[in-house]
Amino acid sequence: MTKVDLKGYSIGLLHAAKYPSSSVCGLLLGKIENNTVHSIEAAVPLFHHWTTLTPMLESALQQVELFAAKQGQQIVGLYQGNQRADDTVLPDHTVKLANAIRDRSKAAMVLMIDNQHLNELSTGQIGYKCYGYQELQWRTGNVTIDVTQDQITKTKQWLNTCAYRRIVDMDDHLENTQLAWLTTDDLSSW
Repeated sequence: MTKVDLKGYSIGLLHAAKYPSSSVCGLLLGKIENNTVHSIEAAVPLFHHWTTLTPMLESALQQVELFAAKQGQQIVGLYQGNQRADDTVLPDHTVKLANAIRDRSKAAMVLMIDNQHLNELSTGQIGYKCYGYQELQWRTGNVTIDVTQDQITKTKQWLNTCAYRRIVDMDDHLENTQLAWLTTDDLSSW
C-alpha cells in the first residue's frame, strides 16, 4: 500500500473541482523503494487545456523533475481527471505519459479521479481509481493508496469552501506568469 500525504491526495481532487468541465492532469511526487511507489508526498497540477503528450508537457516534465530532485523526491506517477463525470477509463495519452514516467523511474502509478463520487468522500470513497502497471498494461486493483479519514474530511471541507480556487496549474501560469505552479501554498493555511 502506498502512503499518501494530504498534499498528494487532495491537489488532484481540488484541481478537478476548479475545472469541472475540463480534463485535468498533474504529476505525483514522492519516493520509490524496491521498484514500487512507497509514498506520494505532493502533487503538481499541470494542465486543464491540453492534457496530451506535447512539447509543453515534455517541458513541464523536465521542470518538475528538477523541482522534485531539489525536494528529495521524484515523479512517482500522475493523476488524471477526464472531462465527463462517468468516464474513468485511462485515455491513450495518459497511458503514454504513465509509460514515460515508469520508464524514467522504474515504477509509477496513476490516480484516475472518480468524478462521480467526489460528493461521497466522507462515505468511504477516496475519490480515485488507482492504476498500477502489471502484465504489460495499466490495471486497477493491484495498487492502493493509504488515505486517512482526516485527509478525506479536510479535502471535502476544501471542496465545500471553494478552496480549489487557489490551485494553480501550468496553464494558469502561462496565462499569468506571476502565478507559481510548481508549489502550492501551505495547505494548513487554507
